[in-house]
Amino acid sequence: MRISLYFVFIGLFLVSCDQKSKQEPSEIEDTTWLSELDLELRDSFRDTICCRVEHVEEFAGSNQYIFELSFRKGHRNLFEYLLKFKDSLLYDDGDQKLWTIERSKEKYFNLIGGDFLMLDERGRFVGSGNLDRVGYFEDNITAGYVALLKLKEKPKSSPHALISRPCRPSELWVEPHQDTRLDSILRSHLRIDSASVTILGHYQTSNSLTYSFAHSDTTSFVLEIENEARTVYHSPYNEVITAAYILPIELEGRPVILIRSGAVATDVVWSTVLVFNGSSYVANSGDCIP
Repeated sequence: MRISLYFVFIGLFLVSCDQKSKQEPSEIEDTTWLSELDLELRDSFRDTICCRVEHVEEFAGSNQYIFELSFRKGHRNLFEYLLKFKDSLLYDDGDQKLWTIERSKEKYFNLIGGDFLMLDERGRFVGSGNLDRVGYFEDNITAGYVALLKLKEKPKSSPHALISRPCRPSELWVEPHQDTRLDSILRSHLRIDSASVTILGHYQTSNSLTYSFAHSDTTSFVLEIENEARTVYHSPYNEVITAAYILPIELEGRPVILIRSGAVATDVVWSTVLVFNGSSYVANSGDCIP
């Protein structure tokens, strides 16, 4: 199983500190000036008004759905420290393992508050639920912290994206669209040797726009096609888009796009939320959609 760039590098740097004390590390966010009530209100406000988009997947066929977690500001140095607080072992097939983390340590992660909706590859709602626990996984290549989800019902089909309660879904629908004419438009627009261009796919939306995803060598592109094609995203680094999900959340009149990407010749895989800034798509900064 492949998770994020962050997890790949730190996942191989684990489990050398079982004998260390469980004393809290010194580099923790200074909140001594806040009362317990202030902290509770602040954390509740921060977690529940945020529109979050995440890539969700089933862990190793275990019927446990997860998504990657990031640390809250000021706590990114706690990866190794929190390994001491692994709780119940939920899954172990010899190659992949999944544990819960003690609840008292969940405060160090950026969590989703309230309910969430799960979406399939066409942006259709296929399930719902909420955050259950924080977990930790490891396999032969990677390791990292994840959110463990508690579902209200079994998903109608395989979910790929998750949006939190404050998001305001639109009526946008998406249809994968195979079209040799669009292939020709894309290749002609990019003005790159056709043989080096790999087309991931085209997705037609109900707002009359088509989004096309492709890559050439180590660069990925997202094209928006209506009467003519234009490049709306150009990866600024080594990135090959391996999957794309157009979501029914719109900013500046354009849908939010969730992409899964990898770096060429590596096992590094990560997720990026792309948002429209009025002229092009950019990677969303932070955990919340504006």
